[in-house]
Amino acid sequence: NENFNIYYKNIKNNKLNIRIDENTFISNFAYPVINENKNKIVNSLTENNIEVRPLIAGNIANKPFWYEKYGTSKFKNSDLIDLYGFYLPNHQNLNEDDILKICYIVDNF
Repeated sequence: NENFNIYYKNIKNNKLNIRIDENTFISNFAYPVINENKNKIVNSLTENNIEVRPLIAGNIANKPFWYEKYGTSKFKNSDLIDLYGFYLPNHQNLNEDDILKICYIVDNF
């Protein structure tokens, strides 16, 4: 939860509008980001030995099992997740300085 709050307070370059209510406890395994500069950000994070994962879900119509059976479909929000979504690490071994470094890299693009 502390790590989540550090990300939440410091990342300014996230198109995903995360909203948390007061006194909410969030224990997540990764922090979600949507940014048009995904590739540049992910490359920079990787160059700094920071692992990044794709934001899961997205547009199911872009997956082979779907479009081979049903064809392709456009879903605006799902496509945004597919194209620009990724997860930042969040685990017990990260300290505040680690997270602030990650935030800096994300906000630099």
